[in-house]
Amino acid sequence: MEDFKFISQINDDPQGCSIHMIFEGMLTLQNAPLIKESLKEPSQEYQNVDLITKDVTGIDVSFLNILKSFKEYLETRGKKVNLKIELPYNLNRIISETGISFPMP
Repeated sequence: MEDFKFISQINDDPQGCSIHMIFEGMLTLQNAPLIKESLKEPSQEYQNVDLITKDVTGIDVSFLNILKSFKEYLETRGKKVNLKIELPYNLNRIISETGISFPMP
């Protein structure tokens, strides 16, 4: 396992409590067990869930599939889920040029 970091931040705002789930570093198959474990955080207790990537050093389709499945899972339980995917230019370009269909900014 290399260079993976997960941070969860609870926000109590006027629209209700929300959680920011922030994924950093190598978001790859190599770290899939750690990524899946981080999804067991108490995200289900919150109506609003923000899934955020930042400071990404590597990404692959396994992470995107995990994130997409988790988003769909939360939405079927009535949660409002926001994706904020921040990638360096080179990784964003690779993802878009490979034809991967994923909501990128």
